[in-house]
Amino acid sequence: MPSAAARRQGIDSEQSAARKYDCRVVGERKEYVDLISEENGTYYQCKSAVYTDADEQPGVLRFNLHHLRSLRRESHQCGVVVVLYPSVGADGWSPLKITRVSVSEVLKAVDGRWYPETDEYEVPWSSLVVY
Repeated sequence: MPSAAARRQGIDSEQSAARKYDCRVVGERKEYVDLISEENGTYYQCKSAVYTDADEQPGVLRFNLHHLRSLRRESHQCGVVVVLYPSVGADGWSPLKITRVSVSEVLKAVDGRWYPETDEYEVPWSSLVVY
């Protein structure tokens, strides 16, 4: 279960990504869609990660196979917005980077290694984002 600071950061990441890419936040209305582009209708999931965790390892992005499949079924124009932060809950933080990646890139990074009990997998942000 994420901490309150991590949940707040997730909400803030949606707002930051929405501003950068001119998207509407749809959040809780659809479990697998966070943002919809006002310009072209592209559907996005928004994921955030910290640059390094407490063990000095790159932070991770958690993906759910069913959510990615639903996202692709909903719209042929879809992707993931990744928001990278220096740390969780630090006062005065702002995103280090906000970028878009395709669902295909996510699936390639996961490479079929979904956890069987949850159909989720965590990948280091550095496997999807150049910083």
